[in-house]
Formats: sequence, structure tokens, C-alpha cells
Amino acid sequence: MFKSEKGQAIAELAIVGALLALLLLAVADFGRLFSAYVIITNAANSGAVYGSASMNAAQDSAGIAAAARNETSTLIQDPNDQLTISSAVQEDSFGQHNVRVTVTFRPNFQFPIPGVLNHVTLQRSVVRMVQE
Repeated sequence: MFKSEKGQAIAELAIVGALLALLLLAVADFGRLFSAYVIITNAANSGAVYGSASMNAAQDSAGIAAAARNETSTLIQDPNDQLTISSAVQEDSFGQHNVRVTVTFRPNFQFPIPGVLNHVTLQRSVVRMVQE
């Protein structure tokens, strides 16, 4: 192997290695996003289950938020991550009351790619019929 070929191989390894490292970091962030989406789905469902127990529970937004927040305890949160939980009681066309719980999570990427991946907002809403 000539000296120029050794230099070329090292340069190629450096380029390919950097691209593979970037790909690995992106996969880690997408895995965190997928996990967060599953967790906020469960949180919205837990809040809706609490709120659907009775009309009093449906109007207890603090209790609904607490039930939903209990599900997010496993969510890996950076101090800059933003989690909001909101609920509302609605009446459908049949006069039946429903509770809607919306959980919104805006995580910061651990390894952001400028111009491509900076911020993503994950939101999940669950509607359940209130037991009256």
C-alpha cells in the first residue's frame, strides 16, 4: 500500500465514522421521541379515565392533571422539556357529556441537527364519556 493510499483510507474512515456517529445519535433521539409519544398517550388516557368517573371528576382539572402526570413519571425529561395537560367537558349532540384530556409534550433534542431537527411538539388527546 502506498503512502497516499493510507492517507486516503484514513480520510475516508474519518468521514464515514462521523456520518455513522451522527446517524446513531439521530436514532437515539427518535427512540426517545417514540417512547415519549407512548407515554403521553397513556397519560392522556389515564387523565380521561379519572375524569370520566363522574361529573364532579370531569370538572376536577387538578385531579385529571395529577392522574395524567402520574403516568409521565417515567418520561425522561430534560429541564427544558415542556409538558402541559389540559381538560375540558363537552356535550355531544345526544346530550351526553364527554371529557377531553390533551397532553402536549415539547422535548428538546439531545443532539439537534440544525435546520432539520430542532423542536417537535407531541400532542395526544383522548375523549371519554362521563358516567353520570
